[in-house]
Amino acid sequence: MAKYYDRETKLAYVEQITSGKMTATQAMRELGCSRSAIYSWIKKFTEDGDHTFPSSGKMKPDDAYTRNLEKENRN
Repeated sequence: MAKYYDRETKLAYVEQITSGKMTATQAMRELGCSRSAIYSWIKKFTEDGDHTFPSSGKMKPDDAYTRNLEKENRN
């Protein structure tokens, strides 16, 4: 079964890796996840910055705006 890591955990590890304080291999061993998961988090962070890893049940602001427009158009 896949492990779930909350937004704060992902951000903390991504910041440690990108600042050079930790390697992806170290993070992978500590978290018990795959190397591809770590690099996926880094890629998402570099693409979206502050809006990366929305919490459960939350959407990125752009996605929420689009969803609201779609709702309005259906009515």
